[in-house]
Amino acid sequence: MIKRYFYNLATDSQKGIIAGILKVFLFLLSLVYGIILRICRRIALSGAFRPACKVISIGNITWGGTGKTSLVKLILRVLKDNGRNPAVLIRGYGREDKNSPVIVKGRPEEFGIKGIGDEAYMLAEDFPDVPILIDADRRRSAAKAAGEIKADTVVLDDGFQHWKLERDLDIVLLNANDPFGNGRLIPRGILREPPSSLNRADIILFTKAGRQEREKLAALIRGINPSALMAYSDYVPRYFYDLADEKSTLEVDSLKGEAACVFSGIGDAGSFEKTVSECGVYIKLHLKFPDHHLYSDSDIIKIRAVCRRSSINTVITSQKDAVRIRDRALFGGLRALALKAELEITHSKDEFVRRLLSLYTA
Repeated sequence: MIKRYFYNLATDSQKGIIAGILKVFLFLLSLVYGIILRICRRIALSGAFRPACKVISIGNITWGGTGKTSLVKLILRVLKDNGRNPAVLIRGYGREDKNSPVIVKGRPEEFGIKGIGDEAYMLAEDFPDVPILIDADRRRSAAKAAGEIKADTVVLDDGFQHWKLERDLDIVLLNANDPFGNGRLIPRGILREPPSSLNRADIILFTKAGRQEREKLAALIRGINPSALMAYSDYVPRYFYDLADEKSTLEVDSLKGEAACVFSGIGDAGSFEKTVSECGVYIKLHLKFPDHHLYSDSDIIKIRAVCRRSSINTVITSQKDAVRIRDRALFGGLRALALKAELEITHSKDEFVRRLLSLYTA
């Protein structure tokens, strides 16, 4: 609840006298944060490490979900289709032991969500032949991937601010609907770095971009970084799968007109709701939980009770949420589904892939 309150302050959705006083205090803190950020970057760059393989960094400059892990999946598909041998470096947000490095290659259930975090779990499920190295020290995991594992490429999840590791390609995601928030650094705003940091990016990938937003943003970004490739993406729903039996799937249009309760604990719940809605589902309720929320048995029992009171027989969640549900049998007589959706590049796809594969021809 406290985290949500401060997020509302940072996005200016919290109003009132107390909120106004807190915003002044947070603004001062954001100035201090900016100074510390510059010092940390300078120190990190002075000792940056170059592993013996290609490094592709995926990141953003804002607080909140922009689809970084979904883009990791897309890049892994391109690299695997072109005969590369990638590994993923990820911090493992939400795992209990944050200091011990873990390597997963398929079978994430042996470690569990608390052992590796939901994003690493999902990547290991979808790419059982790709090593996932979970470690806060990316230099250590990059050295291990290039050495012991003999990966020819490491894909760095959330790496734009991880300056200790040199990279061959920097890809930054920007939410086209709200690329810079109120223009302030955290904690007064949602920016992890100022917009001028985009001049370091090789590719800028806009998510959730309509035509008008595309043209306006492209003009703005060209003023910051005229040489970066600008590409555009959106989420494409693939199918629904049954939480009780993941091999049981439904076509995306099979729920057209049907009322459902959506529940999610992800960075951008609005985007997920939009994707479900585009499948034709009538979303009667959307129950929102904090990002990376681990669903307890009582959470599921409450969801079930709310649905019964509202005469709803179907619940839908995201793939990322599904891996965080411990006891799926608690949904009882409800039809519990997850939506499998993938990020797809909708504009400048060929240029994007060419830029990616050019790393191996230089």
